[in-house]
Amino acid sequence: MKKGALLLITAIIVFLFSLFSPSFAYGYNSSLQNTQELEFRIGDWKFGISDVLKYVFKEYQLDDFLHSGIWRMQEDGFQSGFGLMFIENPYESYEITLIAQLGIDEQNNGVAGGFGLLFETEISSDLDDSGYVMQFDRGYGGILIRPRNKGAESRPILIATNKDNQTIPQSKRDPYWIEEKEITIRITKHEFDSSKKVLNLWVDGVQIFEDFVFDISSNHETKYTGFRSWGAKTEYRILEIKDLT
Repeated sequence: MKKGALLLITAIIVFLFSLFSPSFAYGYNSSLQNTQELEFRIGDWKFGISDVLKYVFKEYQLDDFLHSGIWRMQEDGFQSGFGLMFIENPYESYEITLIAQLGIDEQNNGVAGGFGLLFETEISSDLDDSGYVMQFDRGYGGILIRPRNKGAESRPILIATNKDNQTIPQSKRDPYWIEEKEITIRITKHEFDSSKKVLNLWVDGVQIFEDFVFDISSNHETKYTGFRSWGAKTEYRILEIKDLT
């Protein structure tokens, strides 16, 4: 057989294999989507769900997600100074990475406000949420983890300020608070106790919390991540949820 014919046959076989591979055969539509499919990145496929979900919010509409409060679409993403948004998270062990910026449209450096990244969250029919939130909290001057119950927050169970990590500034007017931030939360199953999980958290690649064990609830099959805004406008640009199981 001539070399050219052999190459042609090989190319046809490769094309047919890719056409019927799992990444073409399966798809996953979030219950929060109306007209758009989730944007997937290349990865292994398990039971029809990609192992990485990535949202570039400038490519979406606000009505693609459950939300309450005041939200606006901007050129680079979703903006809110007071509101909540919920995004389904289908994974048990996962890593969430958020790119967001506090203090949008401020004329000078403020001293209040912050934004939250929700995790292990359950929601009721009226969008009351229970679970946990990581707070990037300029008003407090630190990074906090708080439980939430039916839309209300409890006292922090974990706090990091300048005295704990010098990458967090003492001054609430420091540019650190209004620069674009990359927040990464890694949540994994506890090795010995199914009622607990383990949290690790980084801000701009600097680890803030390490191997913190916390209690989880299993009342709802569907869990969410999402955002909470207060006191100053935050722009949410990119969210990625990666399966770690």
